[in-house]
Amino acid sequence: MISNNYFTDDEDLQIFFNHLIDWDSTVRAAEGDDFHDHRIFQETGNSRYEMAPSSVQDAVDLYRSCLESLGDFSGKEISQVSREMDRKHLKYANGKVIFPEETVAVFEKFRDTGLMPYSISRAAGGLGLPAAMGAFFVMILARADVSFCMTVTLLNLAQIAARYGTKEQIEEHAAKAARGETLFAMALTEPDFGSDLNSVRTSAVRMEDGTYRITGTKRFISQGCGLGPYPCSLLTLARTGKPGGGARGVSVFL
Repeated sequence: MISNNYFTDDEDLQIFFNHLIDWDSTVRAAEGDDFHDHRIFQETGNSRYEMAPSSVQDAVDLYRSCLESLGDFSGKEISQVSREMDRKHLKYANGKVIFPEETVAVFEKFRDTGLMPYSISRAAGGLGLPAAMGAFFVMILARADVSFCMTVTLLNLAQIAARYGTKEQIEEHAAKAARGETLFAMALTEPDFGSDLNSVRTSAVRMEDGTYRITGTKRFISQGCGLGPYPCSLLTLARTGKPGGGARGVSVFL
């Protein structure tokens, strides 16, 4: 595949970034008019907030820098092993999914860039980038390798745990994902009903001790096996309300 910078050398992405996005409103929606994460860093010195921008221009500069680094890594690292990853493909033996060594290696290299947790909040150790930036990440990563792009985008499901979890859950699951120690997957798909959220049949019943007993079957869970030595946290959808209630009454279990 072509080896260049998949952001700076892409004329369409340059037009999108430089001319078509209202960065002022996008940045203020993401960072707040008071740039709250930067203020947290000033007040606490917490290193998780160190890269939080202090102005619209700071944010745009940060976003551009991230995309330039992503474009370089995607074009010169991911794309160059894409053919080999496809050629070797996944294998299954003794109850375990076996990934090509190139896949694990490029995952570890990408983790070391610090770009992987692009949509996970800074509170959980991520970059906290806005959804517009997430779209850029997907376009660039998908050009390099669609499967690897899916691995990275699924990891950012950790933001659900970061937003709604307890402090303990955030550190145990979201923060570990932000560091690239674990991955994330959404356990939705079921036999006979596919990925239809309204038709979830897996049920969760609250027990006397406050825990839940989950009964059902999930299959075809993308990234559910983790990746090589890196395990996966599962966001499992189960019905806690009455059957036939559609999407209402479906809860997420970590």
